[in-house]
Amino acid sequence: MSLFRKIKQKAGITASNKLLSKDAEYALYEKVAAELESGEKNLGVWTAAFAKSEGDEKKAEAKYIELMVQYYKDQIAAGTELTELMHDEYLKQVIEEKNQDLNQTQLKRESQFQNIQTELGKKGFTVNKRITGYRVIEPLGGHVKFHSLPELQEYADKYLNDPRY
Repeated sequence: MSLFRKIKQKAGITASNKLLSKDAEYALYEKVAAELESGEKNLGVWTAAFAKSEGDEKKAEAKYIELMVQYYKDQIAAGTELTELMHDEYLKQVIEEKNQDLNQTQLKRESQFQNIQTELGKKGFTVNKRITGYRVIEPLGGHVKFHSLPELQEYADKYLNDPRY
C-alpha cells in the first residue's frame, strides 16, 4: 500500500467514505427540495440567500438550497458534538455519583467503627484500626484481630449484649 493511500485512509478519505458522504449530502439536497415543493422555507436563510443574490429570485432559490444544505450539515455536526458533550457530562455525573456513594459508605463505616470503639471502650476494651483490619485488646489483656468491620461488629455485639461485661 502506498504512503499516499495510507495517509488518505488514516484521514478517513477513502472511496467508501466519500460515497457515504456524497449520499448523505444528496439526501440533504432532496430534503430541501421537498421542503420547497411543500412551500416550507426558513425565512432567515431565505432572506440571506435573497440578499446574496442581489434580489434575483432564481439565483436566490439556488443560493437558498445551497445555504439550507450547509445549515443541515452544521446542525448534524452540532448534534454530533452535542451528543459527545452530553455523553461526557453523563460520564462525569456517573463518576461524581459513584464518588459520593463511596464517600457516604466510608462515612458510615467510620461512624460504625467509632460507635463500636466507644461502646466497647465503656466496657474496658481498646479497639484500634490497623492497616490490615482491626485489633481489640480485651480487658484481661487478650488480643483479637479482625479483617473486616462486619467481623468486628459481630464480636462487639456478642460482648455488648453479654451481661457479664
